[in-house]
Amino acid sequence: MIYTVRNTVVVAWRACAFGLGVHMGVLGLLVCLFSLIGSLAEGCLGCVVCCSQLEAAQGSSPASEDGKVYVAFRMRDWKSQHLHDAAQAQKQLETLKNLTCEVKKEAHNGHVDVSFRTVIWKSLALDSHDQAHQWVAWLKQNGFETLHAHPAGEHVTAAGGAHVESVQYRCVEWKAKHVHSEMELKEILAIYRGLGCQFEVSKHNGHNDVKLRCPDWMEIDVVSHEAASVWQKYLQGLGFEAKHEH
Repeated sequence: MIYTVRNTVVVAWRACAFGLGVHMGVLGLLVCLFSLIGSLAEGCLGCVVCCSQLEAAQGSSPASEDGKVYVAFRMRDWKSQHLHDAAQAQKQLETLKNLTCEVKKEAHNGHVDVSFRTVIWKSLALDSHDQAHQWVAWLKQNGFETLHAHPAGEHVTAAGGAHVESVQYRCVEWKAKHVHSEMELKEILAIYRGLGCQFEVSKHNGHNDVKLRCPDWMEIDVVSHEAASVWQKYLQGLGFEAKHEH
C-alpha cells in the first residue's frame, strides 16, 4: 500500500519537473500541483480497493456515516466441513481466507475437510443492507455468530417467518473505555461496527481511549433468549439503555 502511494508521488514529481521545464513560472507550477494532486488521489483509491471489504481501520469512524453498513462475525471453536467437490472446497477455502479466518485443509477418503475459526470478532464493510443480509445468511449457514444492526423496529424477520429474539439499545451520551491491547481494540471496534455505533479512537500514555455512543434506538436479532440476555448485559455494562424483546 505504501509502495503504491510512493510510486504515485514519484510519477507526480516527474510531471512536476516536466511542467516546470516546459514553462517556468505560474503555468509550470500549476502543472506540478495538478499532477501531484491527481496522482495522489489515484494512489489512495488504489489503496482503498486493495483493502477489500474487510474492515480493519482503527481511527475515528462513525458507523454508517461513511456510506457503509457493517456485519460483525465470530466463530470461537474450530468447525469442519466435509466437501466432496474439489472446486467447491477451494472456493470455500478462499472465501474463508478472505475473511481472515484461520483455515486448515485436508484431503482424504475421496473428500476434502475444510476446518476454520476466528476467535475474535471481525467486521465486513458493505455497500447496502441487502448485501449485509446475504452475508449474514451465509455466515450463519456456516456456523458463525453475527451482528448486524438496524434502526429499532426495522429488523428483518427470519427466513420462513421463524420467531427471532431481539435486543434494542441506545446511548445518547459518549461513553469512554481504556483499551491496552491492540487485539482487544480490533475486536471491540468490530463489535461496535456490528452494533451500528459511533466511535472515536485516540492514543496516549501507552493505551487507546475509545469513545462510544449510539444516539438513536438500534436493534440486533439474536439466535436465542440466552444470547439476547448476554448482549443486553454487555450493552448495559457499557452504559447503554438496553431491553430484550421476545
